[in-house]
Amino acid sequence: MSLDTSSPRSRRALLGAALGAAAATAASALGRPAPARAAAGDNLVLGQPNTSAIVTSILSPQGDGTVFAAVHEDAGAAIYGNSKTGKGGAFRSVAGTALDVDGKAKFSRSGRVTVAAGKSYADVTVSGGLTGTPLCFANVMSYRPGIYVRMVRPKHPSASKLRIYLNKAPTASTYVAWLVLS
Repeated sequence: MSLDTSSPRSRRALLGAALGAAAATAASALGRPAPARAAAGDNLVLGQPNTSAIVTSILSPQGDGTVFAAVHEDAGAAIYGNSKTGKGGAFRSVAGTALDVDGKAKFSRSGRVTVAAGKSYADVTVSGGLTGTPLCFANVMSYRPGIYVRMVRPKHPSASKLRIYLNKAPTASTYVAWLVLS
């Protein structure tokens, strides 16, 4: 196809071509994600994913106050950690408190089970199963004079369960709270 370069272009044709080019550029940008603006050595960019192959640290030389604060004005977690293969978060303190919770704490590996009347134990299925040597705790929540938790046995009767034993069978259904750490 040959172009006729000898005839002049109208203003309307030039504006139409420019508008078409702008629309094509905008349409192509909508189909792809915006590139990350922060790279190794750059500042973090708010509202954008910031990825790095190395750990990002914030160090306070005074060590006597808050180093990082995340505040969420609405409902939800201010700090969120997620890992597919390792730890989702870690807190460490050499001489002080590593984690100080001011408010409610929620644990995915805790709950309440009912020990039926006439039975002296209850089995609990633990989310994620039980590996290694987990620390398992339980406490009677119902008022039953003389009834207490005698033992919590992890990985019994199967690897994903724990069994909570009472010292004797209660005469009424009894609530027991439980918690698994590690």
